[in-house]
Amino acid sequence: MTTSFLLMMGGALVVLAALHWLLFRLVKRAMARSERDARSDG
Repeated sequence: MTTSFLLMMGGALVVLAALHWLLFRLVKRAMARSERDARSDG
C-alpha cells in the first residue's frame, strides 16, 4: 500500500462520514418539523 492510496482512502472515508452526518441532520430536522406540524394540527 502506498501513501497516496492511504490518503485517498482516508479522504473517501472523511467525505462519506460528512455526507452521513449531513443526511442525519436533515432527517432529524425533517422529522422534528413533521412531528410539530402533526401536533399543531391536533
